[in-house]
Amino acid sequence: MKYQEKNITIEIIHRHSSIAIIAPHGGNIETGTAEIARYISGNNYSFYSFNCLGNIQECKASHIPSHKFNEPKCIDLLNRTRLVITIHGMHDESEKIIVGGLYDNHFLVEHFVKLGFCAESGKFHPRISGTNPDNICNKGKLKKGVQLEIGSILRILLMNDENLRASFKKAIDQFIIYIQKSRP
Repeated sequence: MKYQEKNITIEIIHRHSSIAIIAPHGGNIETGTAEIARYISGNNYSFYSFNCLGNIQECKASHIPSHKFNEPKCIDLLNRTRLVITIHGMHDESEKIIVGGLYDNHFLVEHFVKLGFCAESGKFHPRISGTNPDNICNKGKLKKGVQLEIGSILRILLMNDENLRASFKKAIDQFIIYIQKSRP
C-alpha cells in the first residue's frame, strides 16, 4: 500500500511475518535505504518506508530522529511485529556497516564480516548505536531490535551490484534464522 502527501510517500507491505524491515529515512533523506530495505524484505518480511522526494532542504527537514519516529502507520505495523530491523544511511563516504539496536548484534556483525563486509558493533559508535529504548528499531514486541547504519559508498554498491546485495541479504536472513531458533 502506498500513501502520498506532497513530497512524502509512505509504502507499507503487511505480511504475516514476525519480522519487519523498516527504512524510516528513505528517498532523498538517506538515499538507497528504502530500496535496500525493500530488497531485504523480499516476499518474506513486512516492509515500511518513509520517503521524501523533495529537494535537499525539504528532505533534511523531513528527517525525524529515530528515537522520535512515531508515524502512525509504522507504529501500527510494529505493534504486530516481533522484531524490527531498520536500514539507515550514514553520511560518511565508507563501505562500513554499523550494527546497533538493543538486540545482541554479535552474531550479525560476525556474519557480515564472514561474508566480506566491514561491520562493527554500534557500541563503538554511541551517536548511532540505536540503543535508546524509544528508537524505532526497538519498538517491536521484543522491545529490542536491530539498526543497520550503512556507509554511502556501500549503499551505492548495494543498489548496483546484485551479488553484493544478495550477500548482504544472506547475512540478515541467517541472523533472522538464528533469532527464530533461539526465540529470545
